[in-house]
Amino acid sequence: MAPETLVRDVPVERLHPSSSNPRKTFDPASLEELAASVREKGILEPLLVRSHPNGTPDDFEVVAGERRYRAAVAAEQETVPCIVKQLTDLEVLEIQTIENLQRDDVHPLEEAEGYAALMKAGKYDEARIAEKIGKTKQYVYDRLQLVQLIPEVRQVFLDGEIGVGHAVLLSRLKPPEQKEVVGGRKDATFSGLWRPNQGHMQPRLGKDGRRNRAPVTVRELQTYIDDYVRFRPEQTDLLNLFPETFEALGQAKEDEIKVVHITRDYQLKPQTRMKGQRTYTVRSWKRADGKVEPKRHNWEATGKPSKKCEHSVMGVVVTGPGRGEAFLVCTAKKKCTVHWKSEMDERKRRASGQATKADQTEAGRRAAREAEWARQEEERQRFRSAVPLIQEEMEKAVKAAPILTLAAILLRDRTNRGAVKAKLEEGPFGEIKTAEDALRAAVALDYRDDLQHGAWNHERVTKDLKANLGLNVRKVVDQVTPRPKKARKKKGKKAPEQKASEA
Repeated sequence: MAPETLVRDVPVERLHPSSSNPRKTFDPASLEELAASVREKGILEPLLVRSHPNGTPDDFEVVAGERRYRAAVAAEQETVPCIVKQLTDLEVLEIQTIENLQRDDVHPLEEAEGYAALMKAGKYDEARIAEKIGKTKQYVYDRLQLVQLIPEVRQVFLDGEIGVGHAVLLSRLKPPEQKEVVGGRKDATFSGLWRPNQGHMQPRLGKDGRRNRAPVTVRELQTYIDDYVRFRPEQTDLLNLFPETFEALGQAKEDEIKVVHITRDYQLKPQTRMKGQRTYTVRSWKRADGKVEPKRHNWEATGKPSKKCEHSVMGVVVTGPGRGEAFLVCTAKKKCTVHWKSEMDERKRRASGQATKADQTEAGRRAAREAEWARQEEERQRFRSAVPLIQEEMEKAVKAAPILTLAAILLRDRTNRGAVKAKLEEGPFGEIKTAEDALRAAVALDYRDDLQHGAWNHERVTKDLKANLGLNVRKVVDQVTPRPKKARKKKGKKAPEQKASEA
């Protein structure tokens, strides 16, 4: 026998929101528009309700239509048309999740919590939910993962600062990893999720209380995770996120093949190192599964199928390009003649003391590069120490510069136009009364940004200040940190034994 269904007008004070409804957020502006429509036309579509399980017979629980119920309350309606059905708790949850959550205005996080509640009830799994809503199993899995987001990420997600693509990527990480990606690394002025907005190196609160920041793209976030979050197979849901790796590692276990950690980078980043676990960098392994190694942004592929050998082990890419992949590699640099023959021959030649002219040339080039790097680092340090004095001299030069020169400097970077007002309000330039004051202050602040973050590009900043303001930065740097004098070689007479040997 079909359950009894009634349609009746129910007093608003007798209606109560459902505690199991996964939808918790309602846009105030949209709700006000609906309330205005209710005042004019009333409720056009009845609410779906049931007798309240914990109330009197005259009390009802709103199963579907809570937004209309809230609009009726705001519109001060006395009664609301309702369809009354006798429903179980599971039927209520199914209606609220399967039907209501497919609306466009439902937040993905609320959708995720609805699916999680259904699975907790015990009657549904991912496959059945996917079948009910007409989506793929991967879609349902990604939504369910969103309940794993830490509070900081949940809040910015609900506030609309990040999209569902960002949230899905972050939800696949452990809570400490999420916190690191969102908050930034200790040695950096940026995070993996946010990029500074309006030219600021570090996000900070603006006049409206919102942070002066913008999210990176989803692809940029994925690259950051690949580079700075170490892949840990034992802590990852391989079956759903990396099915090919799940299969490869399962086969390796069955065949009793050793598993090693590898990276396509030339050097492992400090943040991705793991105590007690060796990670083979790109110079220490070669692909050995017969497949072609794909070309990456920092990895030159040969385009030829890799060679197989008897020394191969299972390599898991734990950081960098291809993070999460698993395939056979050879790390036997001292005994595999299939992959490492040329390197083995080179080691033997060097061990015998046979240094070629090419070796000597390369050693000289290496020494020259190291000397140049050391010189550049010394110049950067000297520049950093002189920044306060350079800044003072720059501001003096700005005050004395012609207006047209300042205008040309300011307009060289058109992307900063929208940030000029905010910069001037924050900048310590005193009271700004005229357009000329504003222009000079804006240019000075623009150069301040260059000086504070220009040590790695100090030569460009030096040339720019010289060309536009006539400021000799090198002279100021030498004043703060004098350049060390080079030791001169003393010319002396040659010893008799040396003359005899030359003769």
